Formats: sequence, C-alpha cells, structure tokens
Amino acid sequence: MKTFEEYSLVIPPLWIKEAEWEEAVQEAQGAERQLLLCQLRLINILKDIPDSNATPERVAWLSLWAKIYGALDGARGALDRQTVVALRVIDRVCFEWTLHVQAILQPALSLDKLANSHAGKVTVAENARQDAWNQAVRRLQGYAAWCLWSDKDCYEEMLHPKTQAGVWDPRPARELVADPQGFAAHEAFFGPVDLRNEHDLDRDGATHEQAIGEALRRVSDWLADERLKPWVSKLAHGATGEAGGPTFFSLLEDTAVSVPRRLGMTGLRFSYFQYKLGSMVAHGSTLDQVLEIGLDSMAPAIGSLRSDPAVDAESVAASCNLSLLGLYLLEKRIWLR
Repeated sequence: MKTFEEYSLVIPPLWIKEAEWEEAVQEAQGAERQLLLCQLRLINILKDIPDSNATPERVAWLSLWAKIYGALDGARGALDRQTVVALRVIDRVCFEWTLHVQAILQPALSLDKLANSHAGKVTVAENARQDAWNQAVRRLQGYAAWCLWSDKDCYEEMLHPKTQAGVWDPRPARELVADPQGFAAHEAFFGPVDLRNEHDLDRDGATHEQAIGEALRRVSDWLADERLKPWVSKLAHGATGEAGGPTFFSLLEDTAVSVPRRLGMTGLRFSYFQYKLGSMVAHGSTLDQVLEIGLDSMAPAIGSLRSDPAVDAESVAASCNLSLLGLYLLEKRIWLR
C-alpha cells in the first residue's frame, strides 16, 4: 500500500470563480451573506497552498476544510428552505468541529494567552513559540489518527460476515416477489426492488468486499505511520475504556474530557446549551426543538412561526469562521514554513 507521501494533494481551484462568489455575497443579505462570506474565505485560503504530497497533518487539515465547506453548503440550502431542524443539526456538528480546531491550537493559544496576560513583563522566546506550534502540528496528526481509527472501525464492521450476509441476502427480494400484493405495495412506497439473481449478488458482493478490504488495508497502513504511532497506541489503550471509543479531547488530555468540561477549560461553559440543543435534535430526543408550540396549537418547525432559521444559520457561520481562522493559522505551519 502507498504511504501518505505517495499521494499528491489535489486542491480544487474554486477561486477561479471568485468574482461570481463576490457578486453573490453582495446580492445576499443577513445570515445568507454571512454563510457565503465564510465560504469565500475558505476558498481564498486555498490559494496559497502549493502543489504538494500528502502528510498526516495535511490530510487532517484538508478533511477539516472539506467538512466546514460542506456544512456551509448544507446550511445555505436549509436556510433557503427555512428548515430549522436541519440547521440545528448542522450547527451542532460545526460547534464540535470548532472545539476540535481549538484543541489542536491549544499549545499556541495558551502561550499567546500567557504573553498577553503579562504584557510587557513576559517575553516569549522564539524557540518556545516554535515548540508550541510544533505541538499543534502533532495534535493535527493526532486528529488524523483519531479519524482513521474511526474509519478502520467502520470498515471492519462493514466486512463482518453478518453484515455481508445481510446486505447480499437474496431471500427478502425473493419473498417479496412471491407475494404480488406485498410486492406492489413495497414498490409503490420504496421504488423498484433490486431483483439481481444470486449469481449477480455473489459477484457484486465479492467486488464490494474486495473494495472495502482494500480501503481497510490502506487505512491500517496509514495508522502504522511512525508519526501516528504514539496516537494509535493511546487510541488502542482507550478503545475499551469509553463507550463509542475515545473522544478527540480524551486522546489529547489523557483522560475522559466531556464537552462541558472542555468548554469550561476555555471559559465557554455557558455555551454548552447550544451544543446540547443540536445533540437533542440529532439524536431525536426532543419535541420542543422540532415543533412550533403556541398557546393552543402546534406545528412542525418549518419556516419561522416561532424560531428564526436565520439565528441558527448565523450560529453556523460563527462556528465556521472560528474554525476557518484556525485552519488559516495552521496552514502556515504545514505548507508554508
């Protein structure tokens, strides 16, 4: 399998249409304008990235960029449709990504905070500043390891014999065909039924299994990279210690760190409610966040009967702008140094 460096990074030249983006920004208003501005900024930070090969930290950086860009696209669509539920789910994930970026930057941020809190009394040596940024880059490598560990777990689940047997089992379709009434109802509701014969299913199943197996081997080889080994060791040690596997915060802090505690460490504990609201919507554990409830009537939260979708869209833009700033600072350390 290829190492990281054997892959070239393809940076999409989205700035070619920068004039169109700027025109769209000028025509937009309110929350939509904020979302477009953030996307334009994301596009512009790609301009300075030279042609280069992959490294763990560069791949991690690019994955964060892609997540943020995609979330902004989704938020714009949800805002256009006035869909509060979708915006709150997007806001939730963007909020967490911001915490990830802040955690990656923490060594450098802490040093700057120390210097600023003792202005004129504390001088930060250049080698100390460089060491702090080197730590941030290592944390970015840790983020790559954390993501790859999750990818590996997913691929292993996909390759589990019970998973493969269930996905490619011909019996459900065969039983539907044997029941004309049930078959017609199923197609009316779900669309055409996949009626491949067992030979085709076996062939396609084998092709699918081979492709997933190759992806698993690539991910496993990347996890064996020397730069990721310290992080992989911690992930392996903590895999059985936390439900759902180690969080990124516990990977960095050597202890289970909840989101409320993480926010408290950065003086932002008051904002936990925002994270919790989005989590409730994503997990389905809420009525109030998906229904507009008045004095004597209620309706699905579509449009702006009580909740203003623009407020949630602005929150998405705010989180993405913070993450964008972090990516801009990190970009200089992994490409331009």
